[in-house]
Amino acid sequence: MRRRKIFITILVGVVLGIFIVQPLVFSLQINYLEGDKSWWTYLQESYQKVFNFNDEDQILINLLFSIMGIALAFMVVVRKKIYKLRRRSKS
Repeated sequence: MRRRKIFITILVGVVLGIFIVQPLVFSLQINYLEGDKSWWTYLQESYQKVFNFNDEDQILINLLFSIMGIALAFMVVVRKKIYKLRRRSKS
């Protein structure tokens, strides 16, 4: 049970990091630097860049953002566990 929960947390973290956080960060950065088009246009371009696994630099960036997503997912899981333990100890 614990291994399955850890695996699900890692999977959610990878998806969160690569498919949500990375395109948002890229599009906001490009919009800040250039700012001549709509932010939605930059968001679409960043999603196209995320799915490009042919570039070696992009693979490394995907790996780093997936590690960040995994860390965020584990922070949420640990926070929930601490909250449950505190409620149990108070009652």
